[in-house]
Amino acid sequence: MITKIILSEGFSVFASVFGLLGDLALLGLTIYTLHLTAFSRKLEWVSNWFNGSSFFGNRIDVILMNKTLHAIPIQSLFVLKKHGEHFYYICLGKYDDPLIIESWRVLRIASEPFTNIISWDGEELEPYDVTDDAVIGVEAGNKTIWVKPYRKAPLKEAKKAYREHRFSILTVNRYT
Repeated sequence: MITKIILSEGFSVFASVFGLLGDLALLGLTIYTLHLTAFSRKLEWVSNWFNGSSFFGNRIDVILMNKTLHAIPIQSLFVLKKHGEHFYYICLGKYDDPLIIESWRVLRIASEPFTNIISWDGEELEPYDVTDDAVIGVEAGNKTIWVKPYRKAPLKEAKKAYREHRFSILTVNRYT
């Protein structure tokens, strides 16, 4: 009885279709793995917080997750903050020895200590307001990786402003 089922034409068509679907799934996984290994440069924003200290200075910590299958070196971390129709560049840190985020790992990146950030109107910008209406930029080698801290962040506008150098640099007074 079982021999008849195995040798029947219907089972052979089913086995062929099932084998083809398995091969296509394996091909899809291989292509996706290649993409994550060789081409993807995706960092995901997890959270950020502000650490304030009158002795050690203020710091903004950003937690990022590497969503690729390769390590990403971080040489610089900055924020492009939108105010009205203009963007402002705030450098959070430049690292002589690049920080490395291993694949599928989370890394807490601390900014260099600072005393204050002077805003566009000459007033002091509150550190916990830095990532509001802003996009985080990560310079990794010769590429810039953009991270949206929230869904409605102005990513396309920020990329265009950065590419065309249409932004002003805010003064960050470093803690010395």
